[in-house]
Amino acid sequence: MARITSIVHKPDRERFWIFVDGEYCVSIRERTFPAMGLSVGDEITCEKSWKNFTGKTSMERKHGKKSRFDLSA
Repeated sequence: MARITSIVHKPDRERFWIFVDGEYCVSIRERTFPAMGLSVGDEITCEKSWKNFTGKTSMERKHGKKSRFDLSA
C-alpha cells in the first residue's frame, strides 16, 4: 500500500502539500489539515475523494472530476 512520504507546509498559500510514495498527491487547507490527522508514514491509497473534509475536492471544483487520492483504506 502507498504511504505518505512527505508533508510540506506552504504558509504563503495556506496549504499543506501531501506526497505519496515520493510524488505530489494533494494539497490541503491549513485550517482543514489538523482535523485529518495525517502524518508521514501513514498508509493510504490515492483514490479517495476529500469530500468528508473539504466539501468538493479541488479537482471536482476545477474539472468536474474526482481526485485520485483515497484515504478510505
